[in-house]
Amino acid sequence: MKNYIPIILFLFVLKFSCKNELKNENVSSIQAQKVELPVQKGIDSKNQNPKKIPLTKAQLEAFFPDYIGSNKRYNVYLFPGEPMATASYGSFESSYNYSIYDAARDHSVVKNFEMSFNAKQIAPEGTEYVLKERDGYKTIAFLQPNIKRYDIRFVYNNRFRIVLEGPEHSDALWSYIKKEDLEKLNNN
Repeated sequence: MKNYIPIILFLFVLKFSCKNELKNENVSSIQAQKVELPVQKGIDSKNQNPKKIPLTKAQLEAFFPDYIGSNKRYNVYLFPGEPMATASYGSFESSYNYSIYDAARDHSVVKNFEMSFNAKQIAPEGTEYVLKERDGYKTIAFLQPNIKRYDIRFVYNNRFRIVLEGPEHSDALWSYIKKEDLEKLNNN
């Protein structure tokens, strides 16, 4: 038994020394790989993605048209502390709400829209989601025919979430979104 103890100790020492050599070789090869990577110079991430400034109050108000169909705009509400505004049109019996959210600083709004568009949405009973591409824009329409309320939403320029809600079907609502109104957002 005494003769086996030195042999067992020798085997343990041999085993652990081999593991350490392998670890050292792996560390050396990883360090060598790190050294071999080319160093990119002259790339400044601040210049690649300049910070966008949210729209001002005046720019948000200027986005909204004076009329949605034959319904005159009577109010523009700006959300305090948020880059968001909603314009109201029509009357109490037939009201429309047109909203814009500027995702210049919070891009999660755009990402959430994309996730919603790509997800299989199950609408509550008596309602329906319609996911459709219209004029090159991915749109999500939420239809509530029982209460005659519909909305359509989309993202413009990968920055602005726009929603139009009213008593007409989403196809009619989409026809009220004019290219010239959207183009007001292009210089921002």
